[in-house]
Amino acid sequence: MTLDEAVEQLQDWLSDFTGLTHREADLRDLMEQAASIVAALTLGYERVATFTDADSPGALLAGFREYDIDGTIGQGGLGITDGLKVLAAHLDGQALVRITPAQYSEVDPHVSGGIPRYWYEFAGAVGLLPYPLAPTVADYELRVTYAAQVTSWTSGESVLRPAHDELLLAYAYLKACLREGRWQEASTTFEAWFQQAQIVPMQFTPPSTKRGELTLAPTAPQRLRRRAG
Repeated sequence: MTLDEAVEQLQDWLSDFTGLTHREADLRDLMEQAASIVAALTLGYERVATFTDADSPGALLAGFREYDIDGTIGQGGLGITDGLKVLAAHLDGQALVRITPAQYSEVDPHVSGGIPRYWYEFAGAVGLLPYPLAPTVADYELRVTYAAQVTSWTSGESVLRPAHDELLLAYAYLKACLREGRWQEASTTFEAWFQQAQIVPMQFTPPSTKRGELTLAPTAPQRLRRRAG
């Protein structure tokens, strides 16, 4: 879904094609707010950060086990400043096994330094087990997939998946209803929107490969209300 498509759909739902009640710029701002809120709630905006010693000197440190997600590269950090949550980690194309902090004590006594096979997230840091050793640390490529914040959407396609389109539109719609003083409509839409937001993250929806072919449903608010009922 493009921002232009989203604005046109909102104008249709609000019966405000001429902008008498809601200027187009205001609707664009509402969609940008919606993208930020939905991305944070569903962890739906995935990005990938890749680290090698050649491209990011000191990114992986020999004998170093934990890396601050937003810390400085070369000083025990990964330099990811827009991250909400780490979702996966790969080393040289091989998926590392995720463990929880509670499993750390079960794994740690049985592994020493070497090629990392496990990863965990704790207190804003990503940990690798075993910890990398020199000199082979320079040969590793670490790829981190993470849920990111949406800080801007001023044009073009949404960075979120098509499965999130209805949530984006419904959030902007309920905010527009609040501005008009349509309290009951906003309340009903919010209840359904919040329920649907709990479902979308559990759905596996691969990124669309057919950009620009999305057909927006003109009755999304009604569908949301039926789910709430």
